[in-house]
Amino acid sequence: MRHLSALLLSTLGLAANAQVVLTHGQVPTGTVTDRLYAVTAQGSAQMPTDGANQTWDLSSATLMEIGTFTHGPASATPYAASHPTANMAWHMDMGLAGSNYTYLEVTTSGISIVATDLPNDPEVYTDPWQVMAFPLDLNGSFSDPWEDTDESGTSTWTYSGHGTAITAAGTFTNVVKMVSDDNDMVLWRTSPLLPLLLSVNGNLLLVGSGTNGMAEHRTEHLSVYPVPCADRLHVAATAAAPWRIFDIQGRTVAEGRFTQAGIAVVDTEALRPGAYVLHLADATGPRTAHFVKQ
Repeated sequence: MRHLSALLLSTLGLAANAQVVLTHGQVPTGTVTDRLYAVTAQGSAQMPTDGANQTWDLSSATLMEIGTFTHGPASATPYAASHPTANMAWHMDMGLAGSNYTYLEVTTSGISIVATDLPNDPEVYTDPWQVMAFPLDLNGSFSDPWEDTDESGTSTWTYSGHGTAITAAGTFTNVVKMVSDDNDMVLWRTSPLLPLLLSVNGNLLLVGSGTNGMAEHRTEHLSVYPVPCADRLHVAATAAAPWRIFDIQGRTVAEGRFTQAGIAVVDTEALRPGAYVLHLADATGPRTAHFVKQ
């Protein structure tokens, strides 16, 4: 089924308060690497509203650092030869938990997705999925047909909002909100033009730069064994606290609560083989562990 990859994530560091017209010239041509976060709890934060000069207070959302996000030329990535029309790529690197690539075709008229979730769960578009058009200003929209290996359709995207985003990682201006008729939502930075906050099927992902006012959001590590695991994962729980397991696309695939500190057992039998991140919401600070299910 068609879905936005976790690589359509968020990047922070915007300038100026005036309404922005989206153009091809805002797309970065070089390599940009930022930190990748999962939003593990929304707190009191609400989905960004529509309109000009909005203020979106997302500061109560809890962030878990899960890796890095890199935008750069497709030619520098390992699967470029299989997608010759792509000239840009987004790479989500979660270290021992694995990597994920999205391939894009960027032209003077827009940005289209050619393939997502490589190499573990590839989704290839025989008719690329357009997610941005140039030029585009507030209340502007575009429609484009798409087709992948499973289905086809037509998506309409609308530039529905513009404003300032207040996050746990800092406050950023000139953020652009894009929404689709499939209920996808992306906040974009505009200088350079890269996705900022993604909401798809209830999952939230954020990409934050290590500069431009970014606060540090380091997480401590949990001790887990065995790695790789089969049907059980033993966790050295540091507190009685809720836990979640995220897959490499940033989706919550399991959750529960440890009732006390000490060695606990998480049932992983229902998980598909692959790489995952376990997150513990310890009151003294979030803790994570990367593991692999056989």
